[in-house]
Amino acid sequence: MEFEDLVDGEGWISDDSSFFGDTDVQAECEERNQRSLKIARQLPMLAITSKRTKATSQQTQIVEANTPDRIQVPDSWPGLENAWQRDESIDAFLARKSPVNPLTETDDGWLWVGCPTLPIAQVRGDRSPDLISLQQRGSALLEAFKRKSELGVRPPNSSHLERELRALAIGAGITYGKWMLFPGAANLERYWRTVATATVEGRLGPTSKSAVLNADNSDTLICVHTYDFSDRDDVERVLNALVDAGLCSAEGKPIYYKCDAYTHLGITSKNEYKLRASLYSSRDILRDKEDVRLS
Repeated sequence: MEFEDLVDGEGWISDDSSFFGDTDVQAECEERNQRSLKIARQLPMLAITSKRTKATSQQTQIVEANTPDRIQVPDSWPGLENAWQRDESIDAFLARKSPVNPLTETDDGWLWVGCPTLPIAQVRGDRSPDLISLQQRGSALLEAFKRKSELGVRPPNSSHLERELRALAIGAGITYGKWMLFPGAANLERYWRTVATATVEGRLGPTSKSAVLNADNSDTLICVHTYDFSDRDDVERVLNALVDAGLCSAEGKPIYYKCDAYTHLGITSKNEYKLRASLYSSRDILRDKEDVRLS
């Protein structure tokens, strides 16, 4: 791929970045995040039913629901205008809701695509994510850390706080995370088409979303969600799929991975707890993979 076509992230995309650029861009993206919580809560909750919905011929072309390692999941977004519908093709969705058209309207600032199937390995039973528990207990941990920091006698360890927050997120079932892509405006539609198609076909994770191009702001963002930020193998699998699709490379600009729990707790790059906003970077994972290959 042509790396010069990517948005230059130098100086604002790093292991400690919230990936949203300068103050104005961060404020805009934070507003989008808050608006998207309503739809984010509609993400597939992995509630599995044995009943198979009868697929249309078009759906059958999009995804094979009865493969041995995947099962079909209920549709979380029937009738939602800014989400792909299972009875339409990706081309039809992009024609209906183009990410490069500033006039495209959304409910929360995002265009959404969800995978109609779930890998058997990701079945988590009937338990639903407990967002309220995460927010209440997570806020308590952050407040306790802040109070200890203010005492100044023995500053608390942010690494310990990070481990506690991750364990809390896993316990609450808030395990989604996302790889974040920043294509330039000229490449936004091509990237989104590639990501949307791969998501629907089951080659990425449960959902992906794209911001709509803003006439007043050329910055763009596509998020590719994974099922579980603590599942390093699956996080790496999705990254490798992005590499195979030509959207990322070991030689190009790195992309970064952030867990949704941090978003729900309002943790950004410039946080007072000195927590890293990103859990993984493509550069580190792909470099480790290359080191193993050469060893």
